[in-house]
Amino acid sequence: MENMPLEIETLIIAEIAQAITPEEQAHLNELRDNDPAIQVLSDRLYGQLGGLHKKTNEEIEESVRRIIARANTGKIYKRRSVLVMLRIPVIAAASLFGVYMLATKGYESYLSKIPELARQADDESTYLFDGNRWMSIKDGELNITKDGQLYSNNTRLNTPEKMFTRSNAAIQVGRRKTLSIRLADGSSIVANAGSTIRLPKRFADKERKVFISGEAYCDIASRAGHPFIVTYPTGKVEVLGTAFNVRTYDNETPSVAVVEGRVRVDNKGATTILSEGQKATYIKGRYKVARFDVDVVTAWKKNIVFFPNASKQEVESAFEIYYGKKLSIDRDFPGGMGRINIVRSEKESEFIDQLPHDLKETPSDDGILHVQ
Repeated sequence: MENMPLEIETLIIAEIAQAITPEEQAHLNELRDNDPAIQVLSDRLYGQLGGLHKKTNEEIEESVRRIIARANTGKIYKRRSVLVMLRIPVIAAASLFGVYMLATKGYESYLSKIPELARQADDESTYLFDGNRWMSIKDGELNITKDGQLYSNNTRLNTPEKMFTRSNAAIQVGRRKTLSIRLADGSSIVANAGSTIRLPKRFADKERKVFISGEAYCDIASRAGHPFIVTYPTGKVEVLGTAFNVRTYDNETPSVAVVEGRVRVDNKGATTILSEGQKATYIKGRYKVARFDVDVVTAWKKNIVFFPNASKQEVESAFEIYYGKKLSIDRDFPGGMGRINIVRSEKESEFIDQLPHDLKETPSDDGILHVQ
């Protein structure tokens, strides 16, 4: 093991810190299966560094500084009352890991900060993170090729890869916008306004996994042995090939509606299997399953808001999701507001004009749009 490639040691350290990508994990597992010496090295590094992943961010940061300091001094150090001398390649790998962890923390901060700043600036653009940086995209479509290239309106969006280029892409759909995403496996996702999507630019060999916060309609290509998994803040949906709508906006109860095929849904340990025409809503620790109207659930794809008998809260939520602003209906409707069919447009006033009961905007300086 004296001439063990630095790449292998770096991969093992990334695995210990739970910062390894699915592709890197598959590669490392294959190397270990074919070379017993790599397993011996793994055991040794786990013994020396295995506690890293259990630490807080502050403790990890401190550990990183100490690892880099050891790399600079080459001194013997004590861990768990046992004297251990780190070999030069391990020190170098640890140093790389230290840089990697600091870069990862910076990336995570950058990943969440830019769209939030955009929302604060009342920016309605859709943003894409290509693994290096955030950029705005004007077209309503995004295509991902088999080799991980990102295209919009036949224009390649990827910036040149760097040392710390991430393997995942992230998308923040703008207010008053929807985005159609075409995946390399033939699957498609249509994301509603204000939604966040995170997905690998290239899927791993065994499973296809994406993260969705907000609302999206997923039409999944069937691939035997390659399940498609949609995770959201409190649960996940597992499918082999189907079409379904998932809605997970903040301050709303998560719901999944199956248009075609079957899915398994899991939310905080509560699970159920849904068939075509069934919708599951997570309420008070369990799923409530009922039949649903496809035209109603998927109307947003055509920029239509439809309610058979809307409540004030439903209308206010629909307005905020699309326009990013709060609406307050200052009139009571104990029996509901009735049937509502609204075509969403760029103008907030046109949304208000389509509300029933002759509701009109009233002046206000509290940042909330009031109607009565």
